[in-house]
Amino acid sequence: MPAPFAHESERHHHKITLRNSSAHTIQVFVTKYSNSDGSDDWFELQPNAVEQWHRKNWECLVVKDRGNRAGVYLSEGSTIRYQGQGKQNNDHLFQTFNLQNGVHFTNNSREYVEVFMSNFSGGCDEWFGVGPGQSDHWGRDGWDVLVVRRQNGDRFGRYVHSGSSIQYYGPV
Repeated sequence: MPAPFAHESERHHHKITLRNSSAHTIQVFVTKYSNSDGSDDWFELQPNAVEQWHRKNWECLVVKDRGNRAGVYLSEGSTIRYQGQGKQNNDHLFQTFNLQNGVHFTNNSREYVEVFMSNFSGGCDEWFGVGPGQSDHWGRDGWDVLVVRRQNGDRFGRYVHSGSSIQYYGPV
């Protein structure tokens, strides 16, 4: 089963491009860490429509499709296609939910990683080191972005809600 987001080969320098390949009108926003003049408001994107955002670095693109949310962490120049909800996400992170507040992260891999948690709902948004077998917890109340950065520079991110427990297993 394909992932909800697929990367396309076309690249636009300093832009993030999204094509809505689903059969539904979606709502979408892109964070604006690298463009403070840009907008991070929700707006509608019709089926088969394409939208671009001017960004100069890593950002999170979030889609709301009939009440369900999915997010992807990507670099400027990325062109992706949203394929619809219910598609499996094939990445290095596995998300479960528990009854705690905040977001809990566990590094189940054999490598040291750095982890970043956005501060949409308050708190610190700096990179923190998490060794193999170690965990960290961020007090958050709402939706935020959790990003894992490997020592080789690879990054993986997930749009998460308070009450999430994220397990990192390393490269697949």
